[in-house]
Amino acid sequence: MYHCIILGRLLESIQLIEANNYKSDQAFLELLIEKAEKMLSWLVTIQYQNNQLPHVNDSTFGVAPDSNVIFNYAKSLGLQWKKIKLSDSGYRKFYNDYFELFVDFGKIGPDYLPGHAHSDTFNFELYFNGIPCIVDTGISTYNNNKYRLFERSTYAHNTVTINSMDQSEMWSVFRVADRAKVIDLTESENMIEATHTGYRKIGLLHKRKFNLNHDDIIISDEINNNNYKRESCLHFHPDREIHFDGKNIFIDKNIKLEFLNYFDVRIEKYEYCLGFNNRIESKKMVASINLSSEIRICYEKN
Repeated sequence: MYHCIILGRLLESIQLIEANNYKSDQAFLELLIEKAEKMLSWLVTIQYQNNQLPHVNDSTFGVAPDSNVIFNYAKSLGLQWKKIKLSDSGYRKFYNDYFELFVDFGKIGPDYLPGHAHSDTFNFELYFNGIPCIVDTGISTYNNNKYRLFERSTYAHNTVTINSMDQSEMWSVFRVADRAKVIDLTESENMIEATHTGYRKIGLLHKRKFNLNHDDIIISDEINNNNYKRESCLHFHPDREIHFDGKNIFIDKNIKLEFLNYFDVRIEKYEYCLGFNNRIESKKMVASINLSSEIRICYEKN
């Protein structure tokens, strides 16, 4: 969201300089163009195929310019961009014939400015043929209230919560303490694996691995301590039909979620954020997991 806001202002600055004959400072204009094209390349890489953006951290609907507006604006200015490799942001995108997978394996935010961060290490979103299925809860407020505290919490994201504690300590409206750090990161074209230290304070490490195959996705979790309650959450988009048959979960009848070493699986309600002060009821999965557990997501053809 903030990336789009700043990029929009940058494009306006480029147009302003070009329209007012300030080209005597050509080096400055070239610098702005260089930065804008880098930001455009990052944006086109991070967005989904339906042009929607992942609404992670403090991103929400109805604030930033739409990405299509930004790209059309940039095109009118003669700027160029291309898909790039996602690196320092910590975000990754994976694709197969059916799914788009967005994962967060980076720092919760810049060390010097973590204010918009959430306790969401190893969080992910999943789209199927351009349709959102598993989503980030999003945000609905910057006020210091129960909604703000929940929407930043680990429990509000698609990851594992230990002992009902946040991975990183969220407090007040924008404050962060005792941040989770990502270690032992390894990745390839269709795989990413790492460990985070958010629960080291209770003698525990959480390792998560994503494997994207031709027709399925495998999400594996490993916890190194059996002394605490371990819960895994998945938040479903409100437009999706969710069915739990007592063993597997089906999204819109043809996306199947199989679970290994999951128990006490249950479907609960949560509020999905459509923008500031705008929430809608949806469904989430909450389950207890063993020290080693796995989710397999696949498309079941009719």
